[in-house]
Amino acid sequence: MKIAYIYDAIYPYIKGGVEKRIYGEAQKQAGLGNEVHIYGYQYWESPSVKKENNITYHGLIKAPPLATKTGKRSLKGLFSYNYFLVYSLLKNNYDTIECQNIPYLPIFICFFISFIKKTRIQVVWHEILGHHWFSFYPILGFLGFLIEKMALTLPLEHIAISNFIFQKIPSKNKKLISFYPNQDEIFHAPTLNDHFDIIFAGRFVRHKQPELLIQTLDMLAQKNFYPKTLFIGEGPLKSQVQAVAQEKKLKNVQFINFVPNIYSYLKSTKLLVLPSLREGCSFLTLESQACNAKVITIDAPLNAAKTLTPYVCKNSPQDLATKIMENY
Repeated sequence: MKIAYIYDAIYPYIKGGVEKRIYGEAQKQAGLGNEVHIYGYQYWESPSVKKENNITYHGLIKAPPLATKTGKRSLKGLFSYNYFLVYSLLKNNYDTIECQNIPYLPIFICFFISFIKKTRIQVVWHEILGHHWFSFYPILGFLGFLIEKMALTLPLEHIAISNFIFQKIPSKNKKLISFYPNQDEIFHAPTLNDHFDIIFAGRFVRHKQPELLIQTLDMLAQKNFYPKTLFIGEGPLKSQVQAVAQEKKLKNVQFINFVPNIYSYLKSTKLLVLPSLREGCSFLTLESQACNAKVITIDAPLNAAKTLTPYVCKNSPQDLATKIMENY
């Protein structure tokens, strides 16, 4: 069987939950003897098409920044990416195409391909914003709301990555898939010599709210409590968050980039703090729990992580500080 996965960001160049899931699924399908292709941005040197570990990667355009300076998803390169996606999918034939719901336009391209070629199309939904489009994107919110609503009604196979998302899909042609951390990898991951009280892991973008944890640590410092905290990740807001931490002269706070051995870090911390406003499933929560780390998250309407952990607090540094103290 010939399978194509459609998503602009590609693992391991971008280490998000969506990218990691696609990579894992692609590896599994290739291991079953299927011909697997991934279409996304080109993060590597020429040529634009390369094959690694029995997976063929198609770099449609040179990778632009995924996020703007404010941490929102960038629209740069979106239209040229989709132009070359149409061309590539028309030129090649696949038995199944799996398209991620973000950034939406590829869903309509895949629908067009299914109409022309009768190809099986699966749309994997990682988040559904609904009326929250207007609060996250005041200018483009109405357009995003309409596009999302139209995409949800297309006669394709709609797949939800969590029950949290499944309940929001109106189509009858929908199913739920489950994510399970790789227990073998977790078991064999060594713990670090260095141990931490708190870890934040993720992209430094607005909706992940890394600054909320900085505010919380400042509040704890005023009580002479200095938990050893590690921020893992990259993103447009990282330098800004680091600057605030330095300005407040926070003790016991470190910053590093994304790491390949995340399980070793999760096995070496007491708490994972996830102050995110938006999580469709939160693979990181499940991975952290499998590593025996408690996960503290916030009660936000679009945060699926709150359904996975009992340690939930309000979206405020005061409440987060209290929750950390209770579970330290």
